[in-house]
Amino acid sequence: MENQNEKSIQDYINYVQEHTRKYEGRFSLLKADGDIDPEKLYREIAEYSGVMSMLIAESNRLLHEQKLLEKNYQEWFDEKYVNMRRELNPVTIAAAKWISKSEIEAEVRVRYKTEYRAWKDKLDEMDSRVSFVKGFLTTWSKQSDMLQILSYKVQREWQGVYTTENTTNTMNTIRKRNVQ
Repeated sequence: MENQNEKSIQDYINYVQEHTRKYEGRFSLLKADGDIDPEKLYREIAEYSGVMSMLIAESNRLLHEQKLLEKNYQEWFDEKYVNMRRELNPVTIAAAKWISKSEIEAEVRVRYKTEYRAWKDKLDEMDSRVSFVKGFLTTWSKQSDMLQILSYKVQREWQGVYTTENTTNTMNTIRKRNVQ
């Protein structure tokens, strides 16, 4: 039981590490000197929709996988529940003496403790994966706004440099004409 829980945790950690590595470095647009790297900025803008599409696809894949897992779990639990109800509430006794639904569910969890725990661990791990990808997707969505703002600022800086260079060149040309 403990080994299975540790395996489930390790599987989740591996999943997070694998998907984090896929997008590693995408959130840093800075050069070594702390300035924004315009080439990387424009590459990120160009690649943004591709990464977003991959994240959406992964999110949808996980949601589908989660639904299948929940469906399989429910089928397993329903089968155990029906069998347990038949055992604990035989038709030969009066309905007034039957054991309640919650007591039958508790009996299923106790009698099939190992299987039940394995299902719950799988469901919990899947919930964690879905939450991780949804969080990543949310963060990546916000990345779009940041990329637009940074792109605008870099363009404005370049316009300022271009304007300053043109003004300097024009002033030098005027000075040369006046000197002649």
